[in-house]
Amino acid sequence: MFTRINTEFKEWTMVRCREQEKKRLARTLRSAK
Repeated sequence: MFTRINTEFKEWTMVRCREQEKKRLARTLRSAK
């Protein structure tokens, strides 16, 4: 059970990181124009 929760937490963290990267990229592209 603990390993399942740990796996879900890792996946959720990766999703959050990806979202942050997208926002950072969008901001960079917008400021570059």
